[in-house]
Amino acid sequence: MCRVIALARSSRRVIWLPVCLGLVMGVGGYSATRGAVAFGDPALYVQCLVYAAVFCLVFPLLFSLQERFKERCVERTGEPGAEPSAGTVETVAETGAETRAVPRRALVRFEHVLHAPNLLRDASRMFVCWVPYVILLYPGILYWDTGDQVAQFFGMAVFGQEPGQIWNHHPFLDTYFYGSVIWLGHAVSGHYEVGVFLLSALHAFLACVAVSALLAYLRGRGLARGPLSGITAAFCFFPVFPIMFASIVKDTTFTIALVAWFVMYLLLVDSQLARIVRPGFLIGFVVLLLLVALTKSVGMYVMVVALLLLVVMREGGMFYVVQTATGFVLLGFFTDLFAPFVAPLAHADLMLPAMWGGIITGIGYGMVLRAGANAGGSDTIGQIISRNTSLPVGSTVMAIDVAVCALSAPVFSVENALYAGLSMVISGYVIDAVVDGGNRRRMVLIISENFPDIAADIMYGLGRGCTKFKATGMYSGAEKPVIMVIVNRRELNTLKTIVRERDPHAIVTVADVTETFGEGFKDINA
Repeated sequence: MCRVIALARSSRRVIWLPVCLGLVMGVGGYSATRGAVAFGDPALYVQCLVYAAVFCLVFPLLFSLQERFKERCVERTGEPGAEPSAGTVETVAETGAETRAVPRRALVRFEHVLHAPNLLRDASRMFVCWVPYVILLYPGILYWDTGDQVAQFFGMAVFGQEPGQIWNHHPFLDTYFYGSVIWLGHAVSGHYEVGVFLLSALHAFLACVAVSALLAYLRGRGLARGPLSGITAAFCFFPVFPIMFASIVKDTTFTIALVAWFVMYLLLVDSQLARIVRPGFLIGFVVLLLLVALTKSVGMYVMVVALLLLVVMREGGMFYVVQTATGFVLLGFFTDLFAPFVAPLAHADLMLPAMWGGIITGIGYGMVLRAGANAGGSDTIGQIISRNTSLPVGSTVMAIDVAVCALSAPVFSVENALYAGLSMVISGYVIDAVVDGGNRRRMVLIISENFPDIAADIMYGLGRGCTKFKATGMYSGAEKPVIMVIVNRRELNTLKTIVRERDPHAIVTVADVTETFGEGFKDINA
Protein backbone atom coordinates (compact mmCIF):
# COMPACT_ATOMS: atom_id res chain seq x y z
CA MET A 1 0.00 0.00 0.00
CA CYS A 2 2.87 2.37 0.76
CA ARG A 3 4.22 1.66 -2.67
CA VAL A 4 0.88 2.56 -4.22
CA ILE A 5 0.69 5.82 -2.23
CA ALA A 6 4.21 6.73 -3.32
CA LEU A 7 3.35 6.12 -6.93
CA ALA A 8 0.20 8.16 -6.56
CA ARG A 9 2.25 11.06 -5.20
CA SER A 10 4.80 10.75 -7.99
CA SER A 11 2.07 10.77 -10.64
CA ARG A 12 0.27 13.94 -9.63
CA ARG A 13 0.87 15.35 -13.06
CA VAL A 14 -1.57 12.83 -14.54
CA ILE A 15 -4.14 13.01 -11.75
CA TRP A 16 -6.41 14.99 -14.06
CA LEU A 17 -6.98 11.90 -16.19
CA PRO A 18 -8.76 9.74 -13.56
CA VAL A 19 -10.59 12.81 -12.23
CA CYS A 20 -11.90 13.75 -15.67
CA LEU A 21 -12.79 10.14 -16.38
CA GLY A 22 -14.68 9.99 -13.10
CA LEU A 23 -16.62 13.15 -13.92
CA VAL A 24 -17.57 11.80 -17.34
CA MET A 25 -18.67 8.47 -15.87
CA GLY A 26 -20.62 10.22 -13.14
CA VAL A 27 -22.52 12.51 -15.50
CA GLY A 28 -23.04 9.70 -18.00
CA GLY A 29 -24.33 7.27 -15.40
CA TYR A 30 -26.64 9.90 -13.91
CA SER A 31 -28.14 10.85 -17.28
CA ALA A 32 -28.49 7.19 -18.29
CA THR A 33 -30.58 6.34 -15.23
CA ARG A 34 -32.63 9.54 -15.02
CA GLY A 35 -32.92 10.57 -18.65
CA ALA A 36 -31.52 14.05 -18.04
CA VAL A 37 -28.84 15.88 -16.06
CA ALA A 38 -30.14 17.92 -13.11
CA PHE A 39 -27.27 20.12 -11.98
CA GLY A 40 -29.19 21.07 -8.86
CA ASP A 41 -29.32 17.48 -7.61
CA PRO A 42 -26.60 16.74 -4.99
CA ALA A 43 -26.69 13.07 -6.03
CA LEU A 44 -25.05 14.03 -9.33
CA TYR A 45 -22.00 15.48 -7.60
CA VAL A 46 -21.78 12.63 -5.11
CA GLN A 47 -21.81 10.14 -8.01
CA CYS A 48 -19.07 12.06 -9.83
CA LEU A 49 -16.91 12.20 -6.68
CA VAL A 50 -17.32 8.48 -6.05
CA TYR A 51 -16.31 7.62 -9.62
CA ALA A 52 -13.35 10.03 -9.47
CA ALA A 53 -12.19 8.55 -6.14
CA VAL A 54 -12.39 5.01 -7.53
CA PHE A 55 -10.38 5.90 -10.61
CA CYS A 56 -7.82 7.78 -8.49
CA LEU A 57 -7.25 4.55 -6.54
CA VAL A 58 -7.23 2.30 -9.60
CA PHE A 59 -4.73 4.33 -11.60
CA PRO A 60 -1.92 4.10 -8.98
CA LEU A 61 -2.47 0.34 -8.92
CA LEU A 62 -1.99 0.26 -12.67
CA PHE A 63 1.16 2.36 -12.27
CA SER A 64 2.40 -0.11 -9.68
CA LEU A 65 1.89 -3.03 -12.05
CA GLN A 66 3.69 -1.09 -14.77
CA GLU A 67 6.67 -0.42 -12.49
CA ARG A 68 6.88 -4.08 -11.51
CA PHE A 69 6.84 -5.08 -15.15
CA LYS A 70 9.68 -2.67 -15.87
CA GLU A 71 11.71 -4.07 -12.97
CA ARG A 72 11.25 -7.61 -14.30
CA CYS A 73 12.35 -6.47 -17.75
CA VAL A 74 15.47 -4.92 -16.21
CA GLU A 75 16.27 -8.13 -14.37
CA ARG A 76 15.86 -10.26 -17.52
CA THR A 77 17.34 -8.06 -20.24
CA GLY A 78 19.14 -5.29 -18.44
CA GLU A 79 17.05 -2.67 -20.26
CA PRO A 80 13.98 -0.99 -18.71
CA GLY A 81 10.78 -1.80 -20.53
CA ALA A 82 12.51 -3.99 -23.08
CA GLU A 83 10.44 -6.63 -24.75
CA PRO A 84 11.83 -9.80 -26.29
CA SER A 85 12.03 -9.76 -30.05
CA ALA A 86 10.84 -12.52 -32.30
CA GLY A 87 14.38 -13.87 -32.51
CA THR A 88 14.72 -13.90 -28.72
CA VAL A 89 11.55 -15.93 -28.33
CA GLU A 90 12.80 -18.47 -30.87
CA THR A 91 16.14 -18.79 -29.06
CA VAL A 92 14.48 -19.35 -25.71
CA ALA A 93 12.17 -21.93 -27.17
CA GLU A 94 15.07 -23.77 -28.81
CA THR A 95 17.18 -23.92 -25.65
CA GLY A 96 14.31 -24.87 -23.44
CA ALA A 97 14.94 -22.05 -20.97
CA GLU A 98 11.83 -20.50 -19.53
CA THR A 99 9.65 -22.52 -21.88
CA ARG A 100 6.71 -22.01 -19.59
CA ALA A 101 6.94 -18.23 -19.44
CA VAL A 102 7.02 -17.61 -23.19
CA PRO A 103 3.73 -19.30 -24.12
CA ARG A 104 1.92 -17.74 -21.16
CA ARG A 105 3.02 -14.21 -22.08
CA ALA A 106 2.27 -14.81 -25.74
CA LEU A 107 -1.19 -16.02 -24.86
CA VAL A 108 -2.30 -12.91 -22.97
CA ARG A 109 -0.36 -10.19 -24.75
CA PHE A 110 -2.07 -8.35 -27.59
CA GLU A 111 -0.01 -8.15 -30.77
CA HIS A 112 -1.62 -5.10 -32.40
CA VAL A 113 -0.50 -5.99 -35.90
CA LEU A 114 -2.61 -5.28 -38.99
CA HIS A 115 -2.42 -8.82 -40.36
CA ALA A 116 -5.31 -11.26 -40.54
CA PRO A 117 -3.86 -14.00 -38.24
CA ASN A 118 -2.71 -11.41 -35.69
CA LEU A 119 -6.09 -9.66 -35.74
CA LEU A 120 -7.93 -12.94 -35.22
CA ARG A 121 -5.73 -13.79 -32.25
CA ASP A 122 -6.24 -10.34 -30.71
CA ALA A 123 -9.97 -10.58 -31.35
CA SER A 124 -10.06 -13.99 -29.66
CA ARG A 125 -8.29 -12.59 -26.59
CA MET A 126 -10.77 -9.71 -26.37
CA PHE A 127 -13.72 -12.04 -26.97
CA VAL A 128 -12.62 -14.22 -24.03
CA CYS A 129 -13.04 -11.15 -21.81
CA TRP A 130 -16.50 -10.59 -23.26
CA VAL A 131 -17.70 -14.18 -22.96
CA PRO A 132 -19.06 -13.82 -19.38
CA TYR A 133 -21.33 -10.99 -20.50
CA VAL A 134 -22.45 -12.87 -23.61
CA ILE A 135 -23.35 -15.88 -21.45
CA LEU A 136 -25.09 -13.81 -18.78
CA LEU A 137 -27.20 -12.15 -21.47
CA TYR A 138 -28.31 -15.54 -22.86
CA PRO A 139 -29.92 -15.92 -25.33
CA GLY A 140 -29.23 -12.29 -26.25
CA ILE A 141 -30.74 -8.83 -26.51
CA LEU A 142 -33.05 -8.19 -29.43
CA TYR A 143 -34.32 -4.68 -29.91
CA TRP A 144 -37.85 -3.95 -31.04
CA ASP A 145 -36.76 -3.30 -34.63
CA THR A 146 -34.69 -6.48 -34.64
CA GLY A 147 -37.70 -8.49 -33.52
CA ASP A 148 -39.67 -7.09 -36.45
CA GLN A 149 -36.87 -8.02 -38.85
CA VAL A 150 -36.64 -11.58 -37.53
CA ALA A 151 -40.42 -11.94 -37.71
CA GLN A 152 -40.37 -10.81 -41.35
CA PHE A 153 -37.63 -13.31 -42.17
CA PHE A 154 -39.67 -16.18 -40.74
CA GLY A 155 -42.78 -15.19 -42.68
CA MET A 156 -44.78 -13.35 -40.03
CA ALA A 157 -46.95 -10.31 -40.80
CA VAL A 158 -45.27 -7.11 -39.63
CA PHE A 159 -46.16 -3.45 -40.24
CA GLY A 160 -49.45 -4.49 -41.80
CA GLN A 161 -47.63 -6.30 -44.62
CA GLU A 162 -48.64 -9.65 -46.03
CA PRO A 163 -47.11 -12.71 -44.33
CA GLY A 164 -43.75 -13.52 -45.84
CA GLN A 165 -43.22 -9.99 -47.23
CA ILE A 166 -40.01 -8.25 -46.13
CA TRP A 167 -40.40 -4.49 -46.01
CA ASN A 168 -37.52 -2.09 -46.66
CA HIS A 169 -38.30 -0.10 -43.53
CA HIS A 170 -35.23 -1.86 -42.17
CA PRO A 171 -32.16 -2.73 -44.27
CA PHE A 172 -32.59 -6.00 -46.15
CA LEU A 173 -29.05 -7.11 -45.41
CA ASP A 174 -29.55 -6.93 -41.64
CA THR A 175 -32.85 -8.79 -41.90
CA TYR A 176 -31.38 -11.66 -43.90
CA PHE A 177 -28.24 -11.82 -41.75
CA TYR A 178 -30.13 -11.98 -38.46
CA GLY A 179 -32.69 -14.42 -39.77
CA SER A 180 -30.13 -16.73 -41.42
CA VAL A 181 -27.99 -17.12 -38.29
CA ILE A 182 -31.03 -17.74 -36.09
CA TRP A 183 -32.35 -20.24 -38.63
CA LEU A 184 -28.99 -22.02 -38.61
CA GLY A 185 -28.99 -22.27 -34.82
CA HIS A 186 -32.53 -23.62 -34.88
CA ALA A 187 -31.68 -26.14 -37.60
CA VAL A 188 -28.75 -27.50 -35.57
CA SER A 189 -30.29 -27.54 -32.08
CA GLY A 190 -34.03 -27.31 -32.65
CA HIS A 191 -34.27 -24.19 -30.46
CA TYR A 192 -34.58 -20.62 -31.62
CA GLU A 193 -32.88 -19.44 -28.43
CA VAL A 194 -29.71 -21.18 -29.53
CA GLY A 195 -29.88 -19.33 -32.83
CA VAL A 196 -30.25 -15.99 -31.04
CA PHE A 197 -27.32 -16.87 -28.77
CA LEU A 198 -25.20 -17.84 -31.78
CA LEU A 199 -26.07 -14.53 -33.44
CA SER A 200 -25.16 -12.60 -30.29
CA ALA A 201 -21.81 -14.38 -29.94
CA LEU A 202 -20.97 -13.95 -33.64
CA HIS A 203 -21.94 -10.29 -33.47
CA ALA A 204 -19.67 -9.73 -30.46
CA PHE A 205 -16.75 -11.56 -32.09
CA LEU A 206 -17.01 -9.50 -35.27
CA ALA A 207 -16.95 -6.39 -33.09
CA CYS A 208 -13.76 -7.68 -31.46
CA VAL A 209 -12.17 -8.07 -34.89
CA ALA A 210 -13.10 -4.50 -35.87
CA VAL A 211 -11.83 -3.04 -32.59
CA SER A 212 -8.60 -5.06 -32.84
CA ALA A 213 -8.04 -3.64 -36.32
CA LEU A 214 -8.52 -0.11 -34.99
CA LEU A 215 -6.07 -0.72 -32.12
CA ALA A 216 -3.54 -2.22 -34.52
CA TYR A 217 -3.82 0.86 -36.72
CA LEU A 218 -3.18 3.12 -33.73
CA ARG A 219 -0.11 1.07 -32.89
CA GLY A 220 1.11 1.36 -36.47
CA ARG A 221 0.68 5.14 -36.30
CA GLY A 222 3.06 5.30 -33.36
CA LEU A 223 0.82 5.22 -30.30
CA ALA A 224 2.93 4.19 -27.31
CA ARG A 225 2.50 0.80 -25.74
CA GLY A 226 1.33 2.23 -22.42
CA PRO A 227 -1.68 4.26 -23.61
CA LEU A 228 -2.53 1.55 -26.11
CA SER A 229 -2.61 -1.04 -23.34
CA GLY A 230 -4.95 1.18 -21.36
CA ILE A 231 -7.31 1.56 -24.31
CA THR A 232 -7.20 -2.17 -24.95
CA ALA A 233 -7.99 -2.89 -21.30
CA ALA A 234 -10.95 -0.50 -21.47
CA PHE A 235 -12.39 -2.38 -24.45
CA CYS A 236 -11.79 -5.72 -22.75
CA PHE A 237 -13.14 -5.02 -19.27
CA PHE A 238 -15.50 -2.04 -19.50
CA PRO A 239 -18.96 -3.68 -19.50
CA VAL A 240 -20.53 -1.17 -21.88
CA PHE A 241 -18.66 -2.56 -24.88
CA PRO A 242 -19.55 -6.28 -24.60
CA ILE A 243 -23.14 -5.46 -23.66
CA MET A 244 -23.49 -3.05 -26.60
CA PHE A 245 -21.97 -5.31 -29.24
CA ALA A 246 -23.71 -8.43 -27.96
CA SER A 247 -27.01 -6.60 -28.48
CA ILE A 248 -28.55 -7.31 -31.87
CA VAL A 249 -29.71 -4.15 -33.59
CA LYS A 250 -28.90 -2.52 -36.92
CA ASP A 251 -27.05 0.34 -35.19
CA THR A 252 -24.41 -1.93 -33.66
CA THR A 253 -24.11 -3.95 -36.87
CA PHE A 254 -23.54 -0.72 -38.76
CA THR A 255 -20.96 0.38 -36.18
CA ILE A 256 -18.96 -2.83 -36.60
CA ALA A 257 -18.84 -2.46 -40.37
CA LEU A 258 -18.08 1.26 -40.10
CA VAL A 259 -15.13 0.79 -37.71
CA ALA A 260 -13.57 -1.90 -39.91
CA TRP A 261 -14.07 0.14 -43.06
CA PHE A 262 -12.78 3.29 -41.36
CA VAL A 263 -9.47 1.57 -40.63
CA MET A 264 -9.07 0.74 -44.33
CA TYR A 265 -10.11 4.29 -45.18
CA LEU A 266 -7.37 5.69 -42.95
CA LEU A 267 -4.81 3.33 -44.48
CA LEU A 268 -5.86 4.54 -47.91
CA VAL A 269 -5.46 8.17 -46.88
CA ASP A 270 -2.06 7.49 -45.30
CA SER A 271 -0.83 5.91 -48.54
CA GLN A 272 -2.07 8.85 -50.64
CA LEU A 273 -4.51 6.45 -52.33
CA ALA A 274 -1.65 4.16 -53.45
CA ARG A 275 -3.16 1.10 -51.71
CA ILE A 276 -6.21 1.19 -53.96
CA VAL A 277 -4.27 -0.54 -56.74
CA ARG A 278 -3.73 -3.64 -54.58
CA PRO A 279 -6.43 -6.19 -55.53
CA GLY A 280 -6.82 -7.60 -52.02
CA PHE A 281 -7.12 -4.18 -50.43
CA LEU A 282 -9.53 -2.98 -53.11
CA ILE A 283 -11.81 -5.99 -52.67
CA GLY A 284 -11.87 -5.62 -48.89
CA PHE A 285 -12.46 -1.88 -49.15
CA VAL A 286 -15.39 -2.30 -51.54
CA VAL A 287 -16.95 -5.15 -49.53
CA LEU A 288 -16.81 -3.19 -46.28
CA LEU A 289 -18.08 -0.09 -48.09
CA LEU A 290 -21.11 -2.03 -49.25
CA LEU A 291 -21.67 -3.40 -45.75
CA VAL A 292 -21.64 0.13 -44.32
CA ALA A 293 -24.05 1.34 -46.99
CA LEU A 294 -26.43 -1.62 -46.66
CA THR A 295 -26.56 -2.13 -42.88
CA LYS A 296 -28.15 1.25 -42.15
CA SER A 297 -29.83 3.84 -44.33
CA VAL A 298 -27.52 6.64 -43.20
CA GLY A 299 -24.55 4.56 -44.31
CA MET A 300 -25.12 5.53 -47.93
CA TYR A 301 -24.70 9.22 -47.11
CA VAL A 302 -21.60 8.48 -45.04
CA MET A 303 -20.07 6.64 -47.97
CA VAL A 304 -20.84 9.39 -50.47
CA VAL A 305 -19.26 12.07 -48.28
CA ALA A 306 -16.24 9.90 -47.44
CA LEU A 307 -15.55 8.98 -51.06
CA LEU A 308 -16.01 12.61 -52.08
CA LEU A 309 -13.35 13.58 -49.54
CA LEU A 310 -11.00 11.03 -51.13
CA VAL A 311 -11.49 12.69 -54.50
CA VAL A 312 -10.94 16.08 -52.90
CA MET A 313 -7.72 14.88 -51.27
CA ARG A 314 -6.49 13.45 -54.57
CA GLU A 315 -7.08 16.77 -56.30
CA GLY A 316 -6.14 19.32 -53.65
CA GLY A 317 -4.31 17.65 -50.77
CA MET A 318 -5.10 17.46 -47.07
CA PHE A 319 -5.61 21.21 -46.66
CA TYR A 320 -8.28 21.11 -49.32
CA VAL A 321 -9.88 18.19 -47.44
CA VAL A 322 -9.93 20.26 -44.24
CA GLN A 323 -11.49 23.15 -46.15
CA THR A 324 -14.16 20.85 -47.59
CA ALA A 325 -14.99 19.26 -44.25
CA THR A 326 -15.16 22.65 -42.56
CA GLY A 327 -17.41 24.03 -45.27
CA PHE A 328 -19.65 20.98 -45.07
CA VAL A 329 -20.08 21.35 -41.30
CA LEU A 330 -20.64 25.10 -41.43
CA LEU A 331 -23.18 24.72 -44.22
CA GLY A 332 -25.28 22.39 -42.09
CA PHE A 333 -24.95 24.63 -39.05
CA PHE A 334 -26.01 27.85 -40.75
CA THR A 335 -28.76 26.08 -42.70
CA ASP A 336 -30.36 25.01 -39.43
CA LEU A 337 -29.67 28.42 -37.92
CA PHE A 338 -31.49 30.37 -40.61
CA ALA A 339 -34.20 27.79 -41.33
CA PRO A 340 -36.80 29.58 -39.09
CA PHE A 341 -36.49 32.73 -41.22
CA VAL A 342 -37.39 30.78 -44.36
CA ALA A 343 -40.55 29.28 -42.85
CA PRO A 344 -42.85 32.27 -43.75
CA LEU A 345 -42.09 31.66 -47.45
CA ALA A 346 -43.14 28.02 -47.31
CA HIS A 347 -46.73 28.75 -48.30
CA ALA A 348 -46.00 31.56 -50.78
CA ASP A 349 -45.80 31.34 -54.52
CA LEU A 350 -42.87 29.04 -55.35
CA MET A 351 -41.52 31.42 -57.96
CA LEU A 352 -40.40 33.94 -55.35
CA PRO A 353 -38.51 31.43 -53.13
CA ALA A 354 -36.97 29.82 -56.22
CA MET A 355 -35.59 33.11 -57.54
CA TRP A 356 -34.36 34.57 -54.27
CA GLY A 357 -33.14 31.18 -53.09
CA GLY A 358 -31.05 30.88 -56.24
CA ILE A 359 -29.64 34.39 -55.83
CA ILE A 360 -28.76 34.01 -52.14
CA THR A 361 -27.38 30.51 -52.63
CA GLY A 362 -25.30 31.69 -55.57
CA ILE A 363 -23.84 34.57 -53.57
CA GLY A 364 -22.95 32.27 -50.68
CA TYR A 365 -21.45 29.52 -52.82
CA GLY A 366 -19.66 32.10 -54.97
CA MET A 367 -17.95 33.64 -51.95
CA VAL A 368 -16.90 30.21 -50.69
CA LEU A 369 -15.58 29.08 -54.08
CA ARG A 370 -13.80 32.36 -54.68
CA ALA A 371 -11.89 31.81 -51.44
CA GLY A 372 -10.72 28.44 -52.79
CA ALA A 373 -12.89 26.41 -50.41
CA ASN A 374 -16.16 24.58 -50.89
CA ALA A 375 -19.16 23.39 -48.91
CA GLY A 376 -19.11 19.77 -49.99
CA GLY A 377 -21.48 18.25 -52.55
CA SER A 378 -21.97 19.36 -56.14
CA ASP A 379 -19.83 22.47 -55.73
CA THR A 380 -16.86 20.26 -54.83
CA ILE A 381 -17.31 18.25 -58.03
CA GLY A 382 -17.82 21.44 -60.02
CA GLN A 383 -14.70 22.98 -58.52
CA ILE A 384 -12.58 19.94 -59.40
CA ILE A 385 -13.95 19.83 -62.96
CA SER A 386 -13.31 23.56 -63.38
CA ARG A 387 -9.72 23.17 -62.20
CA ASN A 388 -9.01 20.51 -64.81
CA THR A 389 -11.00 22.01 -67.68
CA SER A 390 -11.92 25.42 -69.04
CA LEU A 391 -15.53 25.19 -67.82
CA PRO A 392 -16.74 27.87 -65.38
CA VAL A 393 -17.34 26.50 -61.90
CA GLY A 394 -20.83 28.04 -61.66
CA SER A 395 -22.00 26.53 -64.94
CA THR A 396 -20.64 23.14 -63.93
CA VAL A 397 -22.40 23.22 -60.57
CA MET A 398 -25.58 24.37 -62.31
CA ALA A 399 -25.47 21.45 -64.74
CA ILE A 400 -25.00 18.92 -61.92
CA ASP A 401 -27.77 20.40 -59.77
CA VAL A 402 -30.21 20.66 -62.68
CA ALA A 403 -29.59 16.98 -63.47
CA VAL A 404 -30.32 16.09 -59.83
CA CYS A 405 -33.53 18.14 -59.93
CA ALA A 406 -34.61 16.36 -63.11
CA LEU A 407 -34.03 12.97 -61.52
CA SER A 408 -36.08 14.03 -58.49
CA ALA A 409 -39.18 14.77 -60.58
CA PRO A 410 -40.69 11.25 -60.17
CA VAL A 411 -40.19 11.47 -56.39
CA PHE A 412 -41.67 14.91 -55.81
CA SER A 413 -43.41 16.41 -58.83
CA VAL A 414 -42.57 17.85 -62.24
CA GLU A 415 -43.65 21.31 -61.04
CA ASN A 416 -41.37 21.25 -58.00
CA ALA A 417 -38.50 19.88 -60.11
CA LEU A 418 -38.91 22.75 -62.59
CA TYR A 419 -38.91 25.34 -59.81
CA ALA A 420 -35.81 23.73 -58.28
CA GLY A 421 -34.11 23.65 -61.69
CA LEU A 422 -34.86 27.34 -62.18
CA SER A 423 -33.33 28.11 -58.81
CA MET A 424 -30.21 26.13 -59.71
CA VAL A 425 -29.85 27.97 -63.04
CA ILE A 426 -30.05 31.34 -61.30
CA SER A 427 -27.61 30.12 -58.67
CA GLY A 428 -25.12 29.01 -61.36
CA TYR A 429 -25.06 32.39 -63.07
CA VAL A 430 -24.70 34.20 -59.74
CA ILE A 431 -21.82 31.90 -58.73
CA ASP A 432 -19.95 32.73 -61.93
CA ALA A 433 -20.63 36.43 -61.40
CA VAL A 434 -19.26 36.31 -57.84
CA VAL A 435 -16.29 34.06 -58.62
CA ASP A 436 -15.22 35.85 -61.78
CA GLY A 437 -16.73 39.27 -61.15
CA GLY A 438 -13.59 40.93 -59.88
CA ASN A 439 -11.32 39.07 -62.27
CA ARG A 440 -13.33 39.34 -65.47
CA ARG A 441 -11.32 40.99 -68.19
CA ARG A 442 -11.54 42.00 -71.84
CA MET A 443 -9.04 40.89 -74.43
CA VAL A 444 -8.66 43.53 -77.14
CA LEU A 445 -7.01 42.92 -80.53
CA ILE A 446 -6.13 46.09 -82.44
CA ILE A 447 -5.07 46.14 -86.12
CA SER A 448 -3.79 49.57 -87.13
CA GLU A 449 -1.10 51.16 -89.27
CA ASN A 450 -0.52 53.64 -86.45
CA PHE A 451 0.35 50.89 -83.94
CA PRO A 452 3.47 52.60 -82.41
CA ASP A 453 1.44 55.55 -81.10
CA ILE A 454 -1.40 53.32 -79.91
CA ALA A 455 1.04 50.98 -78.12
CA ALA A 456 2.81 53.91 -76.47
CA ASP A 457 -0.48 55.35 -75.18
CA ILE A 458 -1.48 51.93 -73.83
CA MET A 459 1.80 51.41 -72.00
CA TYR A 460 2.45 54.92 -70.68
CA GLY A 461 -1.02 56.44 -70.62
CA LEU A 462 -3.21 53.50 -69.66
CA GLY A 463 -0.48 51.77 -67.67
CA ARG A 464 -1.01 48.39 -69.30
CA GLY A 465 1.46 46.12 -71.02
CA CYS A 466 0.64 44.96 -74.50
CA THR A 467 1.91 42.44 -77.02
CA LYS A 468 2.63 42.91 -80.72
CA PHE A 469 2.54 40.07 -83.19
CA LYS A 470 2.32 39.88 -86.95
CA ALA A 471 -0.73 38.88 -88.90
CA THR A 472 -1.14 38.34 -92.63
CA GLY A 473 -4.28 39.38 -94.48
CA MET A 474 -5.61 36.48 -96.53
CA TYR A 475 -7.03 38.76 -99.26
CA SER A 476 -4.23 41.29 -99.61
CA GLY A 477 -1.37 39.08 -98.47
CA ALA A 478 0.07 42.06 -96.61
CA GLU A 479 1.56 41.73 -93.14
CA LYS A 480 0.08 43.96 -90.50
CA PRO A 481 0.98 44.29 -86.80
CA VAL A 482 -1.64 43.30 -84.22
CA ILE A 483 -1.66 44.68 -80.70
CA MET A 484 -3.11 42.49 -77.95
CA VAL A 485 -3.93 43.91 -74.53
CA ILE A 486 -5.94 42.70 -71.51
CA VAL A 487 -7.99 45.37 -69.73
CA ASN A 488 -10.87 45.57 -67.31
CA ARG A 489 -14.24 47.13 -68.01
CA ARG A 490 -13.23 50.58 -66.81
CA GLU A 491 -10.03 50.57 -68.83
CA LEU A 492 -11.88 49.41 -71.96
CA ASN A 493 -13.59 52.79 -72.41
CA THR A 494 -10.25 54.59 -72.10
CA LEU A 495 -8.70 52.20 -74.63
CA LYS A 496 -11.49 52.90 -77.11
CA THR A 497 -10.80 56.62 -76.77
CA ILE A 498 -7.08 56.09 -77.43
CA VAL A 499 -7.73 54.06 -80.57
CA ARG A 500 -10.35 56.51 -81.85
CA GLU A 501 -7.99 59.44 -81.47
CA ARG A 502 -4.96 57.71 -83.03
CA ASP A 503 -6.61 55.77 -85.83
CA PRO A 504 -10.38 56.00 -86.43
CA HIS A 505 -10.08 53.30 -89.12
CA ALA A 506 -8.42 50.72 -86.86
CA ILE A 507 -9.97 47.29 -86.53
CA VAL A 508 -10.73 46.47 -82.89
CA THR A 509 -11.95 43.12 -81.56
CA VAL A 510 -13.12 42.76 -77.96
CA ALA A 511 -13.62 39.36 -76.30
CA ASP A 512 -14.52 38.33 -72.75
CA VAL A 513 -11.78 36.64 -70.73
CA THR A 514 -12.91 34.60 -67.78
CA GLU A 515 -9.60 34.61 -65.91
CA THR A 516 -6.20 36.17 -66.39
CA PHE A 517 -3.07 35.01 -64.61
CA GLY A 518 0.45 36.33 -64.54
CA GLU A 519 2.35 39.57 -63.97
CA GLY A 520 0.02 42.47 -63.41
CA PHE A 521 -2.94 40.14 -62.88
CA LYS A 522 -4.02 37.41 -60.49
CA ASP A 523 -1.48 34.97 -59.13
CA ILE A 524 -1.72 31.62 -60.92
CA ASN A 525 -1.71 29.83 -57.53
CA ALA A 526 -4.69 31.80 -56.20
